[in-house]
Amino acid sequence: MGVYTNIENNDYLMMSKKDLYSILNNNLNENIINEIISILIAIKRFSKKHSYIKLEEIAIKKDNILAQYILKENPTFINDDLNINIIKITNALNIALFENNPISQKIFPLFQNQIHGTKEDLEIIYDKYIIEYILNNFDFKYYIENLNGTYKSKFYIVYDSGKCYEKKLSKQQKKLRIL
Repeated sequence: MGVYTNIENNDYLMMSKKDLYSILNNNLNENIINEIISILIAIKRFSKKHSYIKLEEIAIKKDNILAQYILKENPTFINDDLNINIIKITNALNIALFENNPISQKIFPLFQNQIHGTKEDLEIIYDKYIIEYILNNFDFKYYIENLNGTYKSKFYIVYDSGKCYEKKLSKQQKKLRIL
């Protein structure tokens, strides 16, 4: 079970229906239970209306009561934003090499030794700056597409105020043109 921050807009947390059902196994207060029920009802209504869309994940604003519970009050829930694995290390290494960034030399040993773990555990052993770099540069494809302007913002299923709807979450980015 794991949730993660939306790559296009870090104000949203991504989670699956399976994650929602798994949370119900915890000892929850009534407000959290009611929010989960509200989300599941909204998902059901959305799925009935839009049967052609396969709903695998839902975006929830981080200021939502459930998102706050997951991020701050529930240490047993896996927040994938704080986990480092070989895929994230490989992508961060590729980005560093592409940028000719000297941090690539410090990331390489983590790649070579197939290191993985939580941010908290790895910061004990490795420089905090290296760990932050990996966590902030974990998607090489997204990096390249953003760099060359070919990235196409995606539609996500968003839950807000008792309803689900399709929405692009990308924040408007201004591109500088050199004349």
